[in-house]
Amino acid sequence: MPTTTPTDQIALLKKIVEPTRDERALPAQIKELERTIKERLPEALEKNAPPDFPALYFDFCYIYDKFYDFLLFRPLIGKTVVALGGGFSSGKSTFLNMLLGGARLLPTAVTPTTSVPAYVLHGTDERARAVNLFGARVAMQVADIRTLSHGFGEDDESDELPLGHLLRSVFVETPRQPYARIAFLDTPGYSKPDSAAYSARTDAAIARSQLNASDHILWCIPADAGAISTDDVNFLKSLSKDIPKLIIITKADKAPSDEDLRRMADGVRETLDRHGIRYADVLTSARGKHAACDREAIESYLTKLDEGKRTADFAYQFKKLFTQCKNYYDETILEEKRRLAGLNRALTHVGDVPEVEEGLAAFAREMKEKIRALTDTKEDLKTLQLEFFTELKAVADEVRIALPEPSEIDLLEDRRTDAAAVVKSVLKKRSLTVDSGLLHEMQRELQNVPLAINKHPGGSDYKEELLALLQEELAADGDAAHP
Repeated sequence: MPTTTPTDQIALLKKIVEPTRDERALPAQIKELERTIKERLPEALEKNAPPDFPALYFDFCYIYDKFYDFLLFRPLIGKTVVALGGGFSSGKSTFLNMLLGGARLLPTAVTPTTSVPAYVLHGTDERARAVNLFGARVAMQVADIRTLSHGFGEDDESDELPLGHLLRSVFVETPRQPYARIAFLDTPGYSKPDSAAYSARTDAAIARSQLNASDHILWCIPADAGAISTDDVNFLKSLSKDIPKLIIITKADKAPSDEDLRRMADGVRETLDRHGIRYADVLTSARGKHAACDREAIESYLTKLDEGKRTADFAYQFKKLFTQCKNYYDETILEEKRRLAGLNRALTHVGDVPEVEEGLAAFAREMKEKIRALTDTKEDLKTLQLEFFTELKAVADEVRIALPEPSEIDLLEDRRTDAAAVVKSVLKKRSLTVDSGLLHEMQRELQNVPLAINKHPGGSDYKEELLALLQEELAADGDAAHP
């Protein structure tokens, strides 16, 4: 890769720090949508927010940032986002570079503060773009990605001035990425605050939001670790169970032998099974000196993802915040009403004790006021939800991201159907026992299999999918009847 000159580096820095957004690249209603997210939503819930609202709102804002990325970088629309997760320096970038035919497209020797989330897509030409911290789009060369991580003075380590922390995300299109319907997301990884690898970029909360917003996860464990760490297990348990996960043992060439790799893979499976973590498989990365590398199995897994049809689930992701807040208000209001009913019963048995009666009556008034305030906030949230999804739908329609109508949002499933869980539930209800090895194999095979109709009855998506299934079946019957 050619070394950039100081003039090139200065020019790149000027582009990166440009605060002006290209409003022509954004739908007209984006400002109103941003105002709803950043101002109206926090203000509406300020006085009666659920205890976990900061965490919910953090994830909500990250989903919006991802949606914003789709607006600025339209090739992402319709792609299945496959995120590479794992601890910092677990071999994610190296593994992705191997999928690209061994090309050193993404920098691997980066620090926690300079690593940048990078989307890698298939494209007829090789080019790169980025979004800076001001939300502005930045045109770059693929060679600039090295400068982002290694900075000015890349030939003299003592004088490095990295630039990666000035960007929110990077997008790379390259013909070397063979999967046309997949967008790989190379995340910086996670680290704990007391770790030497910790930075704002590798904060566990950010890493969790990045992975929970993806469609599939490739979780990387370096072979030289010898086993999956407790931190990895705990992090995987904290991720959404709805997202399929394939475990990849990276840096396979650092394992002493094939037998060590196989033993490690078996140990990882046993640990994940013991902790109840669902996964598609545990495979060894496609590069190394050992015959145990599962190159074909990894490519087969990705090829199946590439053949699937992708529909954006931004509405589902956004709805989770509204649903969890609504659940909090429903449960809290119900509990306060129960307490109030008990207090009213106590008032009828107080007798002629004015001081006690007055105290209980004051408590009753406070409870009624709390119930009223919570009910008002719940209604404000309902109104805000409708307005938010109306604005979101208008923005999405302008760039052709398919989303349900605002009136259909309440029909969205709060959980995606898990075919493996359905099978396990049926076996339990019928008191059937199956060999544990066979059951685990069934669960792995079924984890990524959607049900024939995976939509909520009554919605337009359900009707369209049902119609398509009927047409397909009728066409098949017709072919059979008229060879």
